[in-house]
Amino acid sequence: MKIRTPLVSVLLLLTPSFVFAATLMTPVITFLNAVQTILMNLIPLGIAVALLAFFWGLIRFLRKSDAKADGKNIMLWGIITLFVMVSVWGIITLAQGALGIDANARVTAPHIPGIR
Repeated sequence: MKIRTPLVSVLLLLTPSFVFAATLMTPVITFLNAVQTILMNLIPLGIAVALLAFFWGLIRFLRKSDAKADGKNIMLWGIITLFVMVSVWGIITLAQGALGIDANARVTAPHIPGIR
């Protein structure tokens, strides 16, 4: 019983924030758009790093006879990483097409009509 009183008090104090959440959502949406842009730029970078790791393993395998096992290991993990990344990317694209989701559509936050 003693814990519920502060919880109810905090919820009642935050009620105006929920009512005027539309004005508070603009910075949140801006932040989420920035995070989305960063992540969308990191995907091709991750694929490039995995491809470079594969070629680094190939070079190690071909140049150093004592590091052949290490080169094979690097090449194997590079191929596995590339496969997983491209497969996930393809599955997401396939799901977007099957569900009719536009990949370039702008997502709007839910809001109460008339309040922006």
